[in-house]
Amino acid sequence: IRRGETTQLPWRALLPSGLALAALCAFALRVVPPLDDQDLEVQGTAWALAHRGVPAMITDRGTAYFFAHPPLLHLWVSGSFALAGRLDRVADGHRLARMAEAHGPFVEPRADEYPPPYYDLWRQLLERFFTEPQLWPTRQINVLLAALAVAWVAQLGTALSGHSTVGVALALTLATFPEFLVRGAYGGYFAVTTVTILGTVA
Repeated sequence: IRRGETTQLPWRALLPSGLALAALCAFALRVVPPLDDQDLEVQGTAWALAHRGVPAMITDRGTAYFFAHPPLLHLWVSGSFALAGRLDRVADGHRLARMAEAHGPFVEPRADEYPPPYYDLWRQLLERFFTEPQLWPTRQINVLLAALAVAWVAQLGTALSGHSTVGVALALTLATFPEFLVRGAYGGYFAVTTVTILGTVA
């Protein structure tokens, strides 16, 4: 391929993305169990972000706000719940955070302090999560992003090799990695990070 020349991605190169999308949906709905350190932390801020514009939720770190990760995925998941009409299903994170705030200003817990402050409130949120985990609104953004990542791998492979068959083969290889299917199907940060890197390169 000469400099400045673009390679069009044939429609057949989208096949691995479609197959990955089907597999990721199956993993999100049937295979990957509810994960409190991923799904809960992402969905827990949805109500407060939609109504107040702040990532308020009770955490197992003794805080009433979630600042452990960048907020973009949290904003997308909040929008997912809003479009699904399910924001009220995950409002407990904000409600319990307000209860924690009513106890007074946040005080950094000691390193040897266990359980951390407000742990009883966190346990209430955890119980609600495992009773009604709301997995699909939490995970559908990641599923779509992971499928997009497969499409971009097909595009990159095609552009670098000049052959769509190579791009399709590379994309199918990515889509069959168990780690990719698991991490792309839960409410974590793997999919958004992967698609951001690939999008930058592409």
